Amino acid sequence: MPPYMSSGGLFSASGTHGAGVYGSASGGFGSGVYGYASSSSGTNRGVYGRTSSSDGYAGYFQGGKNYFEGNVGIGTTSPDGGLHIVGSGWPKSFVILDADGGNYDAGIRLSNNGEPKHHIFNANDLGDALRIAPEGNYSSGGITLKQTGNVGIGTTSPGAKLDVTGADPNVIIRGTNTNSGDLINYGGHFTASGERGRGIYGEATHTGTYPFVPNYGGYFVAKSRKGIGVYGTVQNDLCEDGYCDPYGGYFEATSGGAGTGVYAEGAYTGVKGVGWDTGGSFVSTGTSGSWNFGVRATTNSSTGYAGYFKGGRNYFEGSVGIGTEDPVGLLDVNGSIYQRGSVLHADYVFEPGYELESIDEHSDFMWNEKHLPAIPKTELDENGREILEVGAHRRGIVEELEKAHIYIEQLHKRIEEMEIKLVKLEEVLGAVQ
Repeated sequence: MPPYMSSGGLFSASGTHGAGVYGSASGGFGSGVYGYASSSSGTNRGVYGRTSSSDGYAGYFQGGKNYFEGNVGIGTTSPDGGLHIVGSGWPKSFVILDADGGNYDAGIRLSNNGEPKHHIFNANDLGDALRIAPEGNYSSGGITLKQTGNVGIGTTSPGAKLDVTGADPNVIIRGTNTNSGDLINYGGHFTASGERGRGIYGEATHTGTYPFVPNYGGYFVAKSRKGIGVYGTVQNDLCEDGYCDPYGGYFEATSGGAGTGVYAEGAYTGVKGVGWDTGGSFVSTGTSGSWNFGVRATTNSSTGYAGYFKGGRNYFEGSVGIGTEDPVGLLDVNGSIYQRGSVLHADYVFEPGYELESIDEHSDFMWNEKHLPAIPKTELDENGREILEVGAHRRGIVEELEKAHIYIEQLHKRIEEMEIKLVKLEEVLGAVQ
């Protein structure tokens, strides 16, 4: 015993299996050994046990229960909590809970005022998976971490690195940006580095009947001035073999009835795609039925746009219907068509400064060039098909029609003059006779 320590009694055992102090109590409230340090200050000890053997026990308590009032320190004389462990790595800094054989689980139960709330335990029957489960749903609820690294929420058999299952498996990922300015804020940033990896993969399966309830493989909302519900980028500089087909985002609907690959709502932009080659690629793989949509967009605003395409060119393969869902030609418009342009009418032929060619000049050009002067000559595309600019062609037709009316007026006046001369000639001939 250190020389600065006082002791009510000093007991020592030198044998291999000896006990420095051994106490036995047979009464209902007796104490086999009772130690009390009466000083109210200093580092005194009610009971002090020590062993010099690495296999021995400084204190050995067997059977019944053990009660400690106040903080308990292991490896520290200044515990800051009910149980405070300090060690220098494995195994001293670890708490080891070991189920004693059989199909038993080792774990921790968390309670509040004596009422069990949660369990953290090793699930022996699930291949030694780590389970975090609430008291009311001990067997299947909560979170499961398998030995493979897969994590399940609402399922004890996760089939992917993160598998969320349940009647209402909502997953919310929020990103917070406290910086000033127009910095972009992401709810989640996902990266796939594999050759055929997917940053986000969503699948919605619906087996019900009409009317269908919306079912989403992924539902993303951006609620900020510069927010992005889903942001996908493509790195296309890895195509050493000359073939690549990467996607910033890939969404597929395999529902046989009314699947939706992408559904997006936004105050300004539901879906925005930016790409060196393709900003967004949308495919409907259904081969029959009228409810297969590569892209389907709807707006409830009378001044909004269900689709907004800006810059460059737009290509549509197949029939296009405007105001009709059953186009009978490549372009079928059910309703009025308005065209805006620099010059769409030909009323300039009536202006005083317009130089109208004579009928003979007009006739010579028409027969020599094989088309009317104001109507563009026939043009062919790279496949030998005729093409025309509708506005210029229509304006040319109107110009030729208005010039024809001017020619008709000119001819009409000449005919009137000739009729007057003819009447006078007839009068002269009648007088001669």
